[in-house]
Amino acid sequence: MRRLFVSLIALVTASTLVLAACAAPAAPPTPPTQAPAAPTKATEQPKATAQLSEPTKAPAPPTAVPTPRVDYPQKGRAMTMIVPFATGGTSDIGARLLAPVMEKELGTSIEISNKPGAATQVGLTEIAKAKPDGYSFGTSSIPTNIPVYLDPRRQAAFGRKDLQPVANYSSTPQVIDVKADSPFKTLKDLVDTAKAKPDQVKVADAGIGSVTHIATLLLMKAADVKLAPVHFDSGGQTTTALLGGHVDAQTVGTPAIISQIKSGSIRVLGVFSEQRDPALPDVPTVAEQGYKAYMTAYYGILMPAGAPKEIIQTLSQATKKALDSAEVKKRLEDSGQPPTYMDTAAFETAWAKQEEAVKPLMSDIAQQ
Repeated sequence: MRRLFVSLIALVTASTLVLAACAAPAAPPTPPTQAPAAPTKATEQPKATAQLSEPTKAPAPPTAVPTPRVDYPQKGRAMTMIVPFATGGTSDIGARLLAPVMEKELGTSIEISNKPGAATQVGLTEIAKAKPDGYSFGTSSIPTNIPVYLDPRRQAAFGRKDLQPVANYSSTPQVIDVKADSPFKTLKDLVDTAKAKPDQVKVADAGIGSVTHIATLLLMKAADVKLAPVHFDSGGQTTTALLGGHVDAQTVGTPAIISQIKSGSIRVLGVFSEQRDPALPDVPTVAEQGYKAYMTAYYGILMPAGAPKEIIQTLSQATKKALDSAEVKKRLEDSGQPPTYMDTAAFETAWAKQEEAVKPLMSDIAQQ
């Protein structure tokens, strides 16, 4: 009995321990082992930031492209100088004096090609349409060239922009003259006759809109008379007409008549300049005689637009070299065509001023 009781007690105690063990909370699981994070360096930056902090390198300068050298003029390759007048006039005389010396400077030959017609329009058209390579150029007569492209009736195939001034070589005042045996002993005699007989006194010029025609128009305005202009293609032709008795007077540049003046077959009545012409010191100006009319022609070299600057400069310098020649100077002065060099810029300025002076006369020119 006693043993049974002890066994029961032991059984109860064991059961109690089992139940207590089952009611106790489970121990938390042990966390897995992790590798420690690598320490961050204070100086370490993200890759993109590091790239931005690098110094910026300056781009390499572009490689300079050398300007190709203009081989001008080519030795032995002939040039052509186009004169927009017939032979014997002031422009033609100047061209033939300059050409031989320019040939020596340029090292090649220069052929003179006279292309008269329509008060320089024929010759100027050929100059403007030539290839701008420096082997075809021409002579200019300002303001004769100007009405050609300003007058819409002419329908010129070129404009001012198509002509490139190169250099001026002479400036010559225009004159009005008669045969030595003319009844007009003074300019007043001619004006008085024109007032009594409007449109009867025939005055020859080198073409409609030419510098000589413009001189006649200016005299008509200044003296308030009506003359009868007769148009030719050059000063040589007007002189022939005058000496042949076909006209009463002519307006012309001194070089075209210098030999006739010296021979005494022509008498100059007046000079269209502010001061007396050194070649004609005894001849009064037109203004001195009471008629304020002035007209000076600028004779120069021009070429088609579009030529390289090196070519323009070469021709300009060749012109200057020719004028520096003592022989050319003397021959120009002896012909009544004193040398007057202007470089390209100065010649362009003179051209622009003459254009402004001619514009108010265009309506009178258009009536011829």
